Amino acid sequence: MFVEFNAWLYQGYDDARAALMEVIATALAKEAEQRRTGLEKAKELLQRVNWFRAVKLGAGSALARSLRLPRTGILNEAIELGKKIATGNAGADDIAKAEGTVTDAASKASGLIKPRTESSPPKETHAIRKSCEETLEVMGTKLIVLIDDLDRCLPQTTISTLEAVRLFLFLENTAFVIAGR
Repeated sequence: MFVEFNAWLYQGYDDARAALMEVIATALAKEAEQRRTGLEKAKELLQRVNWFRAVKLGAGSALARSLRLPRTGILNEAIELGKKIATGNAGADDIAKAEGTVTDAASKASGLIKPRTESSPPKETHAIRKSCEETLEVMGTKLIVLIDDLDRCLPQTTISTLEAVRLFLFLENTAFVIAGR
């Protein structure tokens, strides 16, 4: 089974690490559905990836604040608009934008947060690796991920993508091909 991932497409719009994990998990779920085998394992993997994405929504903003870096993403937008409204410096456009931002944030977070008992990033990392390996085993397939345009990415996106590759590295039945110019 081949999965294609173009890291450059996610630059500036999404966390490349989470995006790669989600692309892999979604492809496995789709393949499991077509094969009618391993679907439960593939869905479990996708839920675990969603947990990582939910943590990223809040952690990125907190980490940036602690390092005194500018925050990015939808949470930052909501925070900045909230400050304007609270200080009375918001116009009608800002209020309309705030409503849109809140709606957008709610829709992005709606499917991500799944209640799970006593989870932590290290535990979830191990669980994602195990879940992926079990899914591939049950499906009886090999996973080959083709990563393209990594050479066009900014260093942060490149590192984030390679961190995701490292997560899946050394799993049975997986291989990564990184292409560049």
